[in-house]
Amino acid sequence: MKNPIERKILHLVVATGIASVVTQLLFVRELLAQFQGNEWIIALVLFNWLVLGGAGTRLALAFKTPSLARLGGLSMTMAGLGAVQLAAMRILRTACFGAGVSVGFYPILLFTLFTMAPYGLLVGYLLPYSLFVLRQHQPAYPGTRIYLADNIGDIGGGALFTFILVVWATPFQALFLAHLPLVICAARLIQGRWKRWLTALAILALILGGWLLEARMLAPPAGRLAHYEESRFARLTVQQDQEQITLFADGRPLAANNDPALAEQMVHYPLSQIEHPQRILLISAQGGMAAEIAKYHPATVDYVELDPAVARLMARYGLMESLPGLTSIIADGRAWLRRSRAQYDAIIVCLPEPDTFQLNRFFTVQFFSLVARHLAPQGIFSFSVQGAANRLTAAQKRILSSLFNTARQAFAHVALIPGERIFFLCKQQPIDLDIPKRLQTMGIATQVVGPYFYGDVTAERIRDLRQALDKAAPINRDARPYLMQVTWAQWLTKFGTSTTAFMAALGVLLALYLLRMRREEYILFSTGLMAMGSEIVLIFAFQIFLGYVYSKVGMIVTTFLAGLLPGAWIGTRPRKPLVFLFFSDAVLIALLLAVIGCLHYGGDGLPAAAYYAAGFLIAMVCGFQIPLALVKLGDDNRAAARIFSVDLVGAAFGALLTSTLFIPHLGLGGAAAALIGIKIISLLLTGERYATQKNASHGPPNLYRG
Repeated sequence: MKNPIERKILHLVVATGIASVVTQLLFVRELLAQFQGNEWIIALVLFNWLVLGGAGTRLALAFKTPSLARLGGLSMTMAGLGAVQLAAMRILRTACFGAGVSVGFYPILLFTLFTMAPYGLLVGYLLPYSLFVLRQHQPAYPGTRIYLADNIGDIGGGALFTFILVVWATPFQALFLAHLPLVICAARLIQGRWKRWLTALAILALILGGWLLEARMLAPPAGRLAHYEESRFARLTVQQDQEQITLFADGRPLAANNDPALAEQMVHYPLSQIEHPQRILLISAQGGMAAEIAKYHPATVDYVELDPAVARLMARYGLMESLPGLTSIIADGRAWLRRSRAQYDAIIVCLPEPDTFQLNRFFTVQFFSLVARHLAPQGIFSFSVQGAANRLTAAQKRILSSLFNTARQAFAHVALIPGERIFFLCKQQPIDLDIPKRLQTMGIATQVVGPYFYGDVTAERIRDLRQALDKAAPINRDARPYLMQVTWAQWLTKFGTSTTAFMAALGVLLALYLLRMRREEYILFSTGLMAMGSEIVLIFAFQIFLGYVYSKVGMIVTTFLAGLLPGAWIGTRPRKPLVFLFFSDAVLIALLLAVIGCLHYGGDGLPAAAYYAAGFLIAMVCGFQIPLALVKLGDDNRAAARIFSVDLVGAAFGALLTSTLFIPHLGLGGAAAALIGIKIISLLLTGERYATQKNASHGPPNLYRG
């Protein structure tokens, strides 16, 4: 039976795990919302979080005389820091960079690092420190037991966030609920009844203050915040400035009521090519489109929107007017086409730039081929990307060239209309670009497209645009998203930065770190790297094939955490650690090979459960190795801190390398191959240890001599 001190500390460790995972996921979603849904933010947040955790773990060794009261005080401090840092992210984002301003790689890296630093350091510090406090009372207390308690808390936090908080709570409400158990457990360690509960009330009041001021922190610099909502898919805000109403998702404008020219272009460029369009599919929409579509009197208009809150707000603020035959469908547009048997006269994609993995999946050869199968024989497909009034940049030419070559894989005829936005019209039959004449013949009146078309879209500009295209540009594919590679390079070029120096500096630091590492530590380092690298591969693959990782990132993280617990528990059983380290490395390699094989051949057909199962199994094998490595290193305080630290640092490098280097340049399969190569080194090191023992013993081969 556990003694009272052990029970209090284990309860505290579980509560810390719950609070830290919820806070980590809130930070991920907050920073995604602050930086326009860019998935690379996920990797930067995880990298900084894990580096901070690893540094905090090492700092725990600095205190020679751990204190129960200090543990309670630090835990209480951590509970308050979550609210302070979340508020700092909202306030400092605008103060440092300005509202709606695009931000470069290094500023984002430093911003995420410093706004998470106090909380992240404390999370890493408290796990080994809790063990050290316990060992003051029970010197032989096993480090694996603390690790298991932390995993239980992590799983609880992930489940709480995924199934309850993300659906029903705003970020500050979620912080309050997640940190309430931590405040109670920490208060039990603080001496003095009045001091204990006054401290607890002060911390809870601090979080409640953020709750009350939550919407004010998001107020725009101009106009007013008409609506704020945290949906499962994005942070939605509606800003009103006099008569102008704009709907934003994660800081990116989705629709507005003050751009009739864009609405006309999106509708009349494609629909003018069809004599009597009867069935139309809209994947998302722009303000004013419904009124223009009504001029064609279609029988059916299917409007597909992933987020029901977006569809509701579009209707509420008059951005999507009512239309005879209009059907709103709440689904992912790509998934809808995959399961629907409908044939359309026109399919119009009204999405922002393909500069995230979520959006890029609507601009790949797989999606274009899917669209082609749902078009009637005379049907047309239309989408647009950012253009330029006069001169295109080199990156824009690469994007346009890739999109043109990709579209030609599915359509016999692809026409480009130049302008501030460049429109792609795709058909199996020839396309007539004399759009004003076609509109006049059809009796369609317009304010912009008809009267001003000839002045803006000249034969010379169309010819120049076609001549700027590179016929050798790569095809944009799901598993090899070329546009993301271009976008990554364009992002760096825009701010005159390069990651070369950063990666070189990290490489030097990593080399120095590895040189000081013991063999067993490298095994855990490579395991952490492969675990987090695999998690990033699964997150990005989920986004590519299913497209709503914002709502499911908590579930993916939770399944990884859930796999660590049984793995670590099973890992306490074996008595011969070397052989099990060897074979578990081989199993990890085999699992990742199987995952990539399934993604390559399954792709769109894989359900979300397949991603969760893959994450669970990979994490289970990784968790299995933790207690084995502890046994090899002796399981004293220093060994425990080093093991926890190398695992976190390895995971940090896995997140960064996979997201910024492997996936953009090598694709999903190449990223998996790179992770496998790193893990093979661990396998060879274990085999070399076996060979050394074999020579020393002069006996038959014996992998069991750990």
